[in-house]
Amino acid sequence: MMKMVEFLLEIGCEEIPARMLEEGIQQLEENFKRELEKFNLKIKDVKTFKTARRLTLTAKISEKEEDREEIVYGPPQKIALDDKGNFTKAAMGFARKNNVDVNSLEFLEKGNGKYLSFKKEVKGKSAIDILSEILPKVLKKINFRKTMYWREDKFRFVRPIRNILAILDGEIVPFEIAGIKSSNYTFGHRFLGSKKIEVKNFMEYKSKLEENFVIIDEEKRKNKVLNEFANIEKETGYFIHEDMKLLEEVINLNEYPTAIFGKFQEKFLSLPEEVLITIMRKHQKYFYLRNKVKKVVPNFITVINLPQDEEGEIIEGHERVLRARLEDGKFFFQKDLKRDISSHLEELKGTLFQEKLGSYHEKVLRMEEISSFITEYLNLKEKEKEQIKRAALLSKCDLVTEMVGEFPELQGIMGGIYAREQGYPENVWKSIYYHYKPEGFEDEIPPTIGGKIVSLSDKIDSLVGILIVKGAPTGSKDPFGMRRMGNGIYKILIEGKLELNLEKIFEQVFQIYSQNLDFDIVAKKKELKEFLELRLSFILKEMGFLYDEIRAILKYGIYNPYDGFKRISALKKIRGNENFNAIFLADRRIKNIISKQDYTPKGEVNIDLFEEEEEEKLYGIYLSLEREIRNYILDKKYDLALEEISRFSMPLENFFDKVFVMSDNIQIRKNRLELLKAIGVLFESFCDFSQFVKEKK
Repeated sequence: MMKMVEFLLEIGCEEIPARMLEEGIQQLEENFKRELEKFNLKIKDVKTFKTARRLTLTAKISEKEEDREEIVYGPPQKIALDDKGNFTKAAMGFARKNNVDVNSLEFLEKGNGKYLSFKKEVKGKSAIDILSEILPKVLKKINFRKTMYWREDKFRFVRPIRNILAILDGEIVPFEIAGIKSSNYTFGHRFLGSKKIEVKNFMEYKSKLEENFVIIDEEKRKNKVLNEFANIEKETGYFIHEDMKLLEEVINLNEYPTAIFGKFQEKFLSLPEEVLITIMRKHQKYFYLRNKVKKVVPNFITVINLPQDEEGEIIEGHERVLRARLEDGKFFFQKDLKRDISSHLEELKGTLFQEKLGSYHEKVLRMEEISSFITEYLNLKEKEKEQIKRAALLSKCDLVTEMVGEFPELQGIMGGIYAREQGYPENVWKSIYYHYKPEGFEDEIPPTIGGKIVSLSDKIDSLVGILIVKGAPTGSKDPFGMRRMGNGIYKILIEGKLELNLEKIFEQVFQIYSQNLDFDIVAKKKELKEFLELRLSFILKEMGFLYDEIRAILKYGIYNPYDGFKRISALKKIRGNENFNAIFLADRRIKNIISKQDYTPKGEVNIDLFEEEEEEKLYGIYLSLEREIRNYILDKKYDLALEEISRFSMPLENFFDKVFVMSDNIQIRKNRLELLKAIGVLFESFCDFSQFVKEKK
């Protein structure tokens, strides 16, 4: 049995941005495995570790390839032998080229014939030789979203490589990349660690790094910080706001993370919480705290890359920086409040939304009109309609305020806060406040009807406008965030339980844009529909629905997604029912039969042409259930509609078992096709059952 030995690789770099560490370490592992698969080496226990200054991989691999027998093929038999069965010049040349006796060759099967061949023993390569060969490829194939070069040869990486540790069973794996030769040493903490640390294996690597203030294990760094958080909470009685995204970022930024507790002046608590939190979290990467009544307190936690802050100088520096940022925030807030939010409307004329789509002033006028369409469709009260239109018009005014100019993450939120502080109705300020939501699939939708409608107006306007001037996104690129807009529209309508005819809304928006832009409206509508199909499929898949279920209701849900959601939810409940397996199969059979005809049935049945009892029974079921099913569908009682549709299963099975649809009698054949068409149309009024795939038991 081949001996397994330990391999250790560390790529030491200048500080890698936290957001790029995960993609880097994933690709390092994937590339390493992919390159090793090309050789006959066993591999197991692959583990990776990452910090801001190093990407590390360790694995157990066999010390060499197994020796193997390899078949070398030459010319086919008809070329290797002449008419008399003697070896030809081609055969002789093959033997000479491979330094073997021609008489030792044999003919072996390959594909559809026999080929002149011989077997040879191939000695396995050593693991160290293989690693020396593949490691430069492994590193070069790591594709970061942003890279840089620092050498004349323009080798690109996320940050300059400063050291490479590569050892196999304690021996250096020799290779060179970016002018750096591999070695058996690493470096500790930038300020506190030794300059060079020689290691022989991973355990020694891990322990010596910790002695030099580098915790290589990400989970251990996280637990260290969480324990320190718990101690601070116990000592203060406050509660640290749980923020896993920020926690991941700070533990990736710091190789020896330590949480320290700071404070700021209580006067800054007069600022809106949203401003305080944005400044602390987004700009300073601080964790904020709340008291027992859930109010933000004048304290914060920051994570430093040192074991402690003995003199308190570090936290004092952080407090000075935060104080300056909060002073700025207070100044901007007080200055902005001196002007009514509506007074900024005129300034939006000078703020560009998109070159061909005009200014933000033009955008909010479109949003006002779109929100009016939506409120009409939803049949809201007149007062509510006017308030939502007003919110749409004012929704982008905060873009030109001092606060949003300094802290753009607060757009929408500050507009809502200013409107609230200036006495606007709750429906207006909340509609402005929430209208950017949802900002992603995991984000919540606006909690108010006004917020939902203004958000829809914003997203629909942007989506249609950008589609017209730039087209739908292709591949992985989506520079304008169109997929996010589409997802947001569907998420609001489905989770908000809003019945809205999107087709009519989009039609009106296209008409608005056609007043100032020249485009092929038919082509753009088609492009939009194809785009929306993909977005709705994505949303429903994320909700746990299967591909065939989604295909079945797609055409019903594209322009009324909440209705589509209710249909697919009803289908999900019954898909394991045996009666419905019969319905799925029957509907597919109906469509297949009708699609092969040279004329199109209309569903007009003549009972006088029935010959078989099964025809009469099937049509009788149709007549007794058709109106009730259509009424249930009209009333959106989809569970009840499916319950009635299931009653077709046995009559359809009997019909297909006993009745030959393609009768020699043309009139009877057509009548049977008309019957199937009538049933198919009824089924189609609910969904396309033929899309379902029968589940295996």
